[in-house]
Amino acid sequence: MARKKRKTDNLKGQKYRFEVNDFILAEDWSYTKPGRQFFDDDLLRIIDFFCLHSPCKQGSYSGLTLDMLGWRNPWNSSRFRNRFIELLGLSEESFIYCDYQHCFKKEWEKLGLHTDYLSMRHPYAVIAAAGESNRYMDLLHRIRNSFAHGRFTVAGDHGEYYFYFEDVKETNGSTCVLARACLTKSGMSRLLAFLTREKGSAAGFESIIETH
Repeated sequence: MARKKRKTDNLKGQKYRFEVNDFILAEDWSYTKPGRQFFDDDLLRIIDFFCLHSPCKQGSYSGLTLDMLGWRNPWNSSRFRNRFIELLGLSEESFIYCDYQHCFKKEWEKLGLHTDYLSMRHPYAVIAAAGESNRYMDLLHRIRNSFAHGRFTVAGDHGEYYFYFEDVKETNGSTCVLARACLTKSGMSRLLAFLTREKGSAAGFESIIETH
């Protein structure tokens, strides 16, 4: 009998045989309306940038790349990478990246959030690789997918709004979770302003900004 072909995991060439127990299976997603005050110009700008014109190259057909936004090889700069996660309120401890898709469940369970993750009021992101050039772009990719596929919800608390994102993938008839994140509306607005270099928000980074 011919041997069953092994599945390639997450575009990196890593051979892996799919086992449903290795994944968190997605549940039905429900959207919570946060109130009219949430729907302002900042939200429109967030949707426009992170979904409609996301800088990610996989799956975004009208993206604004960082090159187009005037950045010159920004991912080579540790200061740029650090600013990226700091503006989102993330840290090395709260931004967890999985090189392989089947490792997401293990890394997620380390946080101990389990079913209470939608009630947490602090930023976190646990994501599996998405085929972009680096983990930061993979995060943008997962955010874009969550917006585009409607797998996000919002909660308001003490004047701040928290986005809860989830990205999934159909594999062997199962819907597997590959990313979960909580990001604040203010943090996403700050990152947007930085990446688009609005009103001096990129001051101090002139060495990696194109000059014309």
